[in-house]
Amino acid sequence: MGHKTKDSTAFTDAVRSATTSIALKRDFTTSLKIKSVNLTKTILRGQRAAFCEIDETNAIKALDKARIKIGWINCRIWPVVRITRCYRCLGYGHPTRTCKGQDRSKFCYKCGGVSHKSVDCAEQPKCFLCTSDKDAKNSLPHMSGSGVCKVFRAALAEATILQKRCAYFKKISTGVC
Repeated sequence: MGHKTKDSTAFTDAVRSATTSIALKRDFTTSLKIKSVNLTKTILRGQRAAFCEIDETNAIKALDKARIKIGWINCRIWPVVRITRCYRCLGYGHPTRTCKGQDRSKFCYKCGGVSHKSVDCAEQPKCFLCTSDKDAKNSLPHMSGSGVCKVFRAALAEATILQKRCAYFKKISTGVC
């Protein structure tokens, strides 16, 4: 078996991006304007995710359709939920310019230490966002902002509700369904 080189991986990514673009144009309109197509790194079972930025009208149609066929694979479609994160206190729900919290910008993301970066960290993961929580003793050791983090999950749930509410009112006001 051969190994993958950087060039072959880049070529594969380009082919997959092009395939995604072609599938989107086939299933929607020829006037579809694709702003960008990005692929994630390979995760379990060789799966990857494609992030496509398209115009709003076609995005609403895509979300209503819920699936798209790319090559041999029938892929799910869902909106990306963006969470506002402060890079001063490293909390969620507000930008840096309005932050009144503790300055944690020099903290290690993995353990919360000050003397090193997360790349050089040899400590066990410890979330500094969850340590103020009452149930911190019961939580699993994790990095701040990971999928296990209760603070992150609460911010994600709040952002998802807000996004759905905004999308609902936008559909009503524009009449696009």
